[in-house]
Amino acid sequence: MELSPRRSTRLLERLLMVALVVALLMIYPAEPASVQVRRRALSVRGLVVCQSCNQVGTDSLAGAKPLNGAQLRLLCKDEASKTSVNVTTRSLKNGSFLFKIPNFFDPKKADPKPICKVFLISSPAPSCKQQTDINSGQSGGALLRPARSTPKTILYSVGPFAFAPDSRCWQVDPTSLALPPSSANTPEPNHP
Repeated sequence: MELSPRRSTRLLERLLMVALVVALLMIYPAEPASVQVRRRALSVRGLVVCQSCNQVGTDSLAGAKPLNGAQLRLLCKDEASKTSVNVTTRSLKNGSFLFKIPNFFDPKKADPKPICKVFLISSPAPSCKQQTDINSGQSGGALLRPARSTPKTILYSVGPFAFAPDSRCWQVDPTSLALPPSSANTPEPNHP
């Protein structure tokens, strides 16, 4: 079967076009389909309280009261020690606080637990302004194991943290230490 010159020209053009496409694909390989990275939100919750006067100087939170309006900072640094997150929040009336950072990380590439810490900043209560390092609130509390995880968010917990009343609340009034007079030291009345 013989091809007409016109048909052979078209066939030759098509073969050349296919050869050109194949050559281009070899030189410039196709980009892989972009994989959608599922970044997750980071949420961190905790509690901040005012330590009881009876417990100042200890790590005990017995008798502590929730602190409304305390300011806290979430600080995350990447592997190069560059700050990637530096946000603040305030505690609610019940002393709880929550940080929410949307689209923060890819769980397959990074874990926020070793790079993020929460710090106490300030207390609005004039009678309870002294930062404590209970649960590392002053030096930076590490994120604890995830409390909850969904496909979109990982929720960590931290703390509880505490501010303490100033030292005056637990200083003992020396006059309150006076012992009642003992019968051995009191003179007996003279009886006639």
